[in-house]
Amino acid sequence: MTRDMYTEVTSIPSVPGAPKLLIGTGTGLGEAIVTKGQAGDDYVVFPGEGGHVDFAARNETEFGFMMYVKRKLKLERVSYERCCCGLAIPLMFDYLNETMKKENKVDSKVYNDIREHLMKLLDLLENSPSDESINKRIEELDKAIFNAGMNKEDKVCEATVDMFASLYGAETGNAALKVLPYGGIYLLSSVTLAMKDHIIKDKTFLESMKAKGRMRGLLEKMPVYIVNQDVGALGAEEFVSRKVK
Repeated sequence: MTRDMYTEVTSIPSVPGAPKLLIGTGTGLGEAIVTKGQAGDDYVVFPGEGGHVDFAARNETEFGFMMYVKRKLKLERVSYERCCCGLAIPLMFDYLNETMKKENKVDSKVYNDIREHLMKLLDLLENSPSDESINKRIEELDKAIFNAGMNKEDKVCEATVDMFASLYGAETGNAALKVLPYGGIYLLSSVTLAMKDHIIKDKTFLESMKAKGRMRGLLEKMPVYIVNQDVGALGAEEFVSRKVK
Protein backbone atom coordinates (compact mmCIF):
# COMPACT_ATOMS: atom_id res chain seq x y z
CA MET A 1 0.00 0.00 0.00
CA THR A 2 1.09 3.55 -0.65
CA ARG A 3 1.27 6.04 2.22
CA ASP A 4 -1.99 7.79 1.27
CA MET A 5 -3.93 4.53 1.63
CA TYR A 6 -3.70 4.43 5.42
CA THR A 7 -3.74 6.73 8.45
CA GLU A 8 -1.52 6.31 11.50
CA VAL A 9 -3.42 5.93 14.77
CA THR A 10 -0.17 5.68 16.74
CA SER A 11 3.29 7.03 15.97
CA ILE A 12 5.03 3.74 16.75
CA PRO A 13 7.33 2.51 13.94
CA SER A 14 6.69 -0.94 12.51
CA VAL A 15 9.29 -3.71 12.63
CA PRO A 16 10.35 -4.75 9.11
CA GLY A 17 9.46 -8.36 8.33
CA ALA A 18 7.33 -8.80 11.46
CA PRO A 19 3.79 -10.24 11.24
CA LYS A 20 0.85 -7.92 10.57
CA LEU A 21 -2.71 -8.23 11.89
CA LEU A 22 -5.71 -7.31 9.76
CA ILE A 23 -9.02 -6.81 11.54
CA GLY A 24 -12.17 -5.20 10.20
CA THR A 25 -15.72 -4.77 11.39
CA GLY A 26 -18.54 -4.35 8.87
CA THR A 27 -21.16 -6.94 7.98
CA GLY A 28 -19.07 -9.27 10.14
CA LEU A 29 -15.81 -9.20 12.09
CA GLY A 30 -12.95 -10.38 9.90
CA GLU A 31 -9.45 -11.21 11.09
CA ALA A 32 -6.33 -12.32 9.20
CA ILE A 33 -2.58 -12.60 9.66
CA VAL A 34 -0.01 -11.38 7.15
CA THR A 35 3.59 -12.61 7.14
CA LYS A 36 6.54 -12.65 4.79
CA GLY A 37 6.58 -15.59 2.37
CA GLN A 38 9.37 -18.17 2.12
CA ALA A 39 11.14 -16.10 -0.53
CA GLY A 40 11.16 -13.17 1.88
CA ASP A 41 9.82 -10.63 -0.60
CA ASP A 42 6.04 -10.98 -0.98
CA TYR A 43 3.63 -11.00 1.95
CA VAL A 44 1.26 -13.94 2.40
CA VAL A 45 -2.22 -13.56 3.90
CA PHE A 46 -3.59 -16.25 6.22
CA PRO A 47 -7.34 -15.69 6.63
CA GLY A 48 -9.07 -16.80 9.81
CA GLU A 49 -12.41 -16.90 11.57
CA GLY A 50 -11.29 -15.26 14.79
CA GLY A 51 -14.40 -13.12 14.97
CA HIS A 52 -16.40 -16.23 15.84
CA VAL A 53 -14.67 -16.87 19.17
CA ASP A 54 -16.87 -16.71 22.27
CA PHE A 55 -17.69 -13.20 23.41
CA ALA A 56 -16.10 -12.33 26.76
CA ALA A 57 -17.95 -9.66 28.74
CA ARG A 58 -15.70 -7.53 30.96
CA ASN A 59 -18.39 -5.82 33.05
CA GLU A 60 -22.11 -5.91 33.87
CA THR A 61 -23.08 -3.67 30.95
CA GLU A 62 -21.33 -5.92 28.43
CA PHE A 63 -22.80 -9.02 30.04
CA GLY A 64 -26.27 -7.50 29.80
CA PHE A 65 -25.70 -6.67 26.16
CA MET A 66 -24.48 -10.20 25.45
CA MET A 67 -27.66 -11.65 26.95
CA TYR A 68 -29.76 -9.09 25.02
CA VAL A 69 -28.12 -10.16 21.73
CA LYS A 70 -28.61 -13.81 22.59
CA ARG A 71 -32.31 -13.24 23.26
CA LYS A 72 -32.99 -10.91 20.32
CA LEU A 73 -31.27 -13.07 17.73
CA LYS A 74 -32.33 -16.36 19.36
CA LEU A 75 -28.81 -17.69 19.65
CA GLU A 76 -27.38 -20.64 21.56
CA ARG A 77 -24.04 -18.85 22.00
CA VAL A 78 -22.76 -15.33 21.38
CA SER A 79 -19.55 -14.64 19.46
CA TYR A 80 -17.48 -11.47 19.28
CA GLU A 81 -18.77 -10.95 15.74
CA ARG A 82 -22.37 -10.79 17.01
CA CYS A 83 -21.40 -7.99 19.40
CA CYS A 84 -18.94 -6.13 17.19
CA CYS A 85 -20.28 -5.84 13.65
CA GLY A 86 -22.64 -3.54 11.76
CA LEU A 87 -25.81 -5.21 13.09
CA ALA A 88 -24.52 -4.92 16.67
CA ILE A 89 -24.64 -1.11 16.54
CA PRO A 90 -28.45 -0.64 16.38
CA LEU A 91 -28.88 -3.54 18.84
CA MET A 92 -26.42 -1.87 21.21
CA PHE A 93 -28.28 1.42 20.84
CA ASP A 94 -31.59 -0.26 21.73
CA TYR A 95 -30.06 -2.02 24.75
CA LEU A 96 -28.32 1.10 26.06
CA ASN A 97 -31.40 3.26 25.58
CA GLU A 98 -33.41 1.02 27.89
CA THR A 99 -30.56 0.72 30.40
CA MET A 100 -29.85 4.45 30.54
CA LYS A 101 -33.53 5.31 30.75
CA LYS A 102 -33.90 3.17 33.87
CA GLU A 103 -30.71 4.39 35.53
CA ASN A 104 -30.55 8.06 34.54
CA LYS A 105 -33.96 8.88 33.09
CA VAL A 106 -32.30 9.46 29.72
CA ASP A 107 -34.43 8.95 26.62
CA SER A 108 -32.80 9.22 23.23
CA LYS A 109 -33.97 12.08 21.04
CA VAL A 110 -33.58 9.93 17.95
CA TYR A 111 -34.90 6.74 19.57
CA ASN A 112 -38.33 6.60 17.95
CA ASP A 113 -37.02 6.91 14.41
CA ILE A 114 -34.19 4.42 14.94
CA ARG A 115 -36.45 2.03 16.86
CA GLU A 116 -38.96 1.96 13.99
CA HIS A 117 -36.23 1.02 11.50
CA LEU A 118 -34.73 -1.47 13.96
CA MET A 119 -38.02 -3.31 14.37
CA LYS A 120 -38.35 -3.62 10.60
CA LEU A 121 -34.80 -4.94 10.43
CA LEU A 122 -35.36 -7.56 13.14
CA ASP A 123 -38.53 -8.68 11.39
CA LEU A 124 -36.61 -9.15 8.15
CA LEU A 125 -33.84 -11.07 9.91
CA GLU A 126 -36.38 -13.45 11.43
CA ASN A 127 -38.76 -13.89 8.51
CA SER A 128 -36.77 -12.99 5.39
CA PRO A 129 -33.07 -13.47 6.22
CA SER A 130 -32.08 -13.48 2.54
CA ASP A 131 -33.72 -10.11 1.83
CA GLU A 132 -31.25 -7.98 -0.15
CA SER A 133 -32.24 -4.81 1.70
CA ILE A 134 -30.95 -6.03 5.09
CA ASN A 135 -27.36 -4.84 4.71
CA LYS A 136 -28.51 -1.47 3.40
CA ARG A 137 -30.85 -1.04 6.38
CA ILE A 138 -28.02 -1.89 8.76
CA GLU A 139 -25.69 0.61 7.09
CA GLU A 140 -28.32 3.36 7.34
CA LEU A 141 -28.93 2.68 11.04
CA ASP A 142 -25.19 2.57 11.76
CA LYS A 143 -24.67 5.88 10.01
CA ALA A 144 -27.52 7.59 11.87
CA ILE A 145 -26.31 6.39 15.27
CA PHE A 146 -22.65 7.15 14.63
CA ASN A 147 -23.38 10.63 13.25
CA ALA A 148 -25.50 11.57 16.26
CA GLY A 149 -23.02 10.04 18.69
CA MET A 150 -19.82 11.49 17.25
CA ASN A 151 -21.44 14.92 16.88
CA LYS A 152 -22.67 14.68 20.50
CA GLU A 153 -26.28 15.22 19.46
CA ASP A 154 -27.63 12.37 21.56
CA LYS A 155 -26.38 10.77 24.79
CA VAL A 156 -27.45 7.22 23.94
CA CYS A 157 -25.77 7.43 20.55
CA GLU A 158 -22.62 8.73 22.27
CA ALA A 159 -22.69 5.79 24.67
CA THR A 160 -23.20 3.40 21.75
CA VAL A 161 -20.16 4.71 19.88
CA ASP A 162 -18.03 4.52 23.04
CA MET A 163 -19.11 0.98 23.89
CA PHE A 164 -18.65 -0.25 20.34
CA ALA A 165 -15.16 1.29 20.17
CA SER A 166 -14.30 -0.37 23.46
CA LEU A 167 -15.43 -3.82 22.30
CA TYR A 168 -13.65 -3.41 18.97
CA GLY A 169 -10.48 -2.39 20.77
CA ALA A 170 -10.74 -5.30 23.22
CA GLU A 171 -10.96 -7.92 20.47
CA THR A 172 -8.19 -6.23 18.50
CA GLY A 173 -5.98 -6.58 21.58
CA ASN A 174 -7.03 -10.21 22.03
CA ALA A 175 -6.10 -11.04 18.45
CA ALA A 176 -2.83 -9.10 18.68
CA LEU A 177 -1.66 -11.07 21.72
CA LYS A 178 -1.94 -14.28 19.69
CA VAL A 179 0.15 -12.94 16.80
CA LEU A 180 2.40 -10.18 18.22
CA PRO A 181 2.05 -8.08 15.06
CA TYR A 182 4.95 -5.67 15.44
CA GLY A 183 4.63 -5.15 11.69
CA GLY A 184 1.38 -3.32 12.38
CA ILE A 185 -2.29 -3.69 13.23
CA TYR A 186 -4.43 -2.60 10.28
CA LEU A 187 -8.07 -1.67 10.90
CA LEU A 188 -10.32 -2.15 7.89
CA SER A 189 -13.86 -1.90 6.51
CA SER A 190 -16.88 0.37 6.45
CA VAL A 191 -17.65 0.62 10.16
CA THR A 192 -14.00 1.35 10.93
CA LEU A 193 -14.04 4.25 8.46
CA ALA A 194 -17.34 5.53 9.86
CA MET A 195 -15.76 5.84 13.32
CA LYS A 196 -12.27 6.82 12.14
CA ASP A 197 -12.22 10.20 13.92
CA HIS A 198 -13.41 8.59 17.16
CA ILE A 199 -10.70 5.92 17.05
CA ILE A 200 -7.99 8.52 16.49
CA LYS A 201 -9.14 11.33 18.80
CA ASP A 202 -11.10 9.71 21.64
CA LYS A 203 -8.59 6.96 22.60
CA THR A 204 -11.34 4.62 23.88
CA PHE A 205 -10.36 2.08 21.23
CA LEU A 206 -6.64 2.23 21.99
CA GLU A 207 -7.06 2.10 25.76
CA SER A 208 -9.33 -0.93 25.48
CA MET A 209 -6.90 -2.62 23.10
CA LYS A 210 -3.98 -2.13 25.50
CA ALA A 211 -5.84 -3.01 28.72
CA LYS A 212 -4.47 -6.55 29.00
CA GLY A 213 -2.88 -6.47 32.43
CA ARG A 214 0.73 -7.64 32.42
CA MET A 215 0.74 -7.71 28.61
CA ARG A 216 0.04 -3.99 28.24
CA GLY A 217 3.68 -3.24 27.53
CA LEU A 218 3.69 -5.55 24.51
CA LEU A 219 0.61 -3.94 23.00
CA GLU A 220 2.00 -0.46 23.48
CA LYS A 221 4.81 -1.40 21.07
CA MET A 222 2.45 -2.37 18.24
CA PRO A 223 1.71 0.28 15.58
CA VAL A 224 -1.94 0.78 14.61
CA TYR A 225 -3.21 2.04 11.26
CA ILE A 226 -6.60 2.65 9.64
CA VAL A 227 -6.83 1.61 5.99
CA ASN A 228 -8.62 4.42 4.15
CA GLN A 229 -10.19 2.43 1.33
CA ASP A 230 -11.68 -0.88 0.29
CA VAL A 231 -8.80 -3.35 0.07
CA GLY A 232 -10.79 -6.14 -1.58
CA ALA A 233 -10.12 -4.87 -5.09
CA LEU A 234 -6.49 -4.15 -4.22
CA GLY A 235 -6.04 -7.69 -2.95
CA ALA A 236 -7.52 -9.19 -6.10
CA GLU A 237 -5.27 -7.01 -8.25
CA GLU A 238 -2.19 -8.06 -6.28
CA PHE A 239 -3.16 -11.74 -6.55
CA VAL A 240 -3.50 -11.53 -10.32
CA SER A 241 -0.23 -9.62 -10.70
CA ARG A 242 1.64 -12.34 -8.84
CA LYS A 243 0.11 -15.06 -11.00
CA VAL A 244 1.21 -13.43 -14.25
CA LYS A 245 4.77 -12.71 -13.17
